[in-house]
Amino acid sequence: MRDLDRHIPLEGRIECLIHPAERTPAQDTSVVDQVVKRLWEFAFIGVGALCAAPLAALLKKRLRKAVAMVAILVVFVGSGVARSGEHIRFPGPYVPSADPRSMTPDVIAAARWMADSQGTDHRIVGDRTLAAVFGSYGEQTPVTYQEDGVPVWMIYTPDGVTPAARQEIQRHRIGWIAVDLRSAGQFPLTGFYFDESEPGAYVDTHLTVRGLTKFAGPGFRRAYDNGNVVLFEVVS
Repeated sequence: MRDLDRHIPLEGRIECLIHPAERTPAQDTSVVDQVVKRLWEFAFIGVGALCAAPLAALLKKRLRKAVAMVAILVVFVGSGVARSGEHIRFPGPYVPSADPRSMTPDVIAAARWMADSQGTDHRIVGDRTLAAVFGSYGEQTPVTYQEDGVPVWMIYTPDGVTPAARQEIQRHRIGWIAVDLRSAGQFPLTGFYFDESEPGAYVDTHLTVRGLTKFAGPGFRRAYDNGNVVLFEVVS
């Protein structure tokens, strides 16, 4: 339980206090996270109305106009600050599954290289960040659990290429495997690397260096490597 508590955000704990009999933190962490992130667009309507009356009163007196302008600025800037998490609002180092913090220039460069040198619409797997970037900047076709029902984590988590992983690759015609070596040993911000259905999500999911570099063996070709992001082509 201590490991579970360490990775559950404050919003998830509050939600469990409100509805303790209905859910557990691990079950609803991602749902609560998304609700909280999107709530402000609607809550701001009511907050704006509450702020309007005192601000209007301030504007009636010349000496208080400056104070009113500062207050208005705080209200509108605050709406943006409260809208998203710290990993979205502020720059910082790479963190797995952390949206902008994960979509670093070398990830985008790898996606653009693939589109320019290999063409588009290749079936490729990667963590949730790589799938999003290669699907957008790279114009590839990411194979994911959410869209295709493919348990992509089976390909990455073992330290070796298992028969089950090869079967998934062949069955779903996966031609490329994208790897971000920085994700090894770092717990993902969202609680999962690929999908919330992966084993150990929110608790102890993890990737290893051996698991991410095993594709350097037979059956794969290292086609691209910029030090952080590596692309392997499936050749057999």
